[in-house]
Amino acid sequence: MTQTSVPVSTESATSQDSPIFGGAGGWAVVVDRAGRQCECSGQCGATHRKTEGRCDATHGGYAGKGCPPVRLEVAPEDPSVPEHTAARMTPDQLMAWCPKCRAGAARKARGPVRRKTAPPQDEALW
Repeated sequence: MTQTSVPVSTESATSQDSPIFGGAGGWAVVVDRAGRQCECSGQCGATHRKTEGRCDATHGGYAGKGCPPVRLEVAPEDPSVPEHTAARMTPDQLMAWCPKCRAGAARKARGPVRRKTAPPQDEALW
C-alpha cells in the first residue's frame, strides 16, 4: 500500500515548526502570506519602532546569542480567542507570530497581575 502526499509549501512543516493552529497546510499558507516574518504590529506591547511598526523576526532567523532560530507560530490576532474556537479558524483568520510577540500579546490581553495582599492584623494577637 503506497501513500501519496501533496506538497503544501516549498518547506514542509516539521516538528520544529510546530504549528499552533491551522495544521501544517494552514501554517504554510499563513507564514508564506506574511513573507515568513512575524506580523505583530504592536499587539505584544512593543512599538517595533526600529522596524516601522512591525516585528522584524523572520522564520529561521537569528533569535539572539545562544537561542535556537526563530520558529513562527500561527494563531489568531486576538490572543483572548479560546483554543477550541481558534482550532476551527481558516488561514485568512490567523496570523504569523514569533514566540516572543505571541507571549507578550497574551500577557497584555490577560491584563495586570493582581497580587495577593496580607489580611489586616489586629493589634493584639491573643
